[in-house]
Amino acid sequence: MRDSFSALQLVSLRPARGRAARRASAARPAQTSDRMAGPAPLSGAPPRGPHGPVPRVHGGLGGDTRRFDAPDRPLRGGPFALQAAIAAVHARARRKEDTDWAEIVRIYERLERVQATQVVTLNRAVAVAMVEGPRAALAIVDALAKDGALDEYHLLHAARADFARRLGDRVAAAKSYRRALQLVGNDSERRFLERRLREVE
Repeated sequence: MRDSFSALQLVSLRPARGRAARRASAARPAQTSDRMAGPAPLSGAPPRGPHGPVPRVHGGLGGDTRRFDAPDRPLRGGPFALQAAIAAVHARARRKEDTDWAEIVRIYERLERVQATQVVTLNRAVAVAMVEGPRAALAIVDALAKDGALDEYHLLHAARADFARRLGDRVAAAKSYRRALQLVGNDSERRFLERRLREVE
């Protein structure tokens, strides 16, 4: 579980950036008043909690995530509120392994209904991988890849590579890692992807 989380947090805990992510969001705009381009249009690395990175929450919420602490409560609000709900789930986990990924899937499903972008769907796929396994997640990512809007978004290929690696498909994993490396701009992510590529070659 720890290995899988480390590989997938590149996608699930990073805000959407770059031309491909912006184009994907523009292609399928959210039908809400508080729309934003991707899960969280924020700069910089995610903040670190006591057990690792936690998604940054837009300051308009004042940092109050207490109303999302009960997983059985109905999910309401727009993208900002739902991003806060995801942050709350991560924050209340004592260890990374304790993260309630099923609840995160539920929140992303709601987020897709109010902000239907390919980047949101990609983040949901990451959460699905933690709940149902890489095969179910890979089916979601493959459907996104056919759309083509995220072809220049390195995190799509990084996620696809990780799912293929976990399924034992080293050839497909290597191909996706190479594509991700063509697109990645962050040095630490590049090193991570290079290491993963070496492991499957």
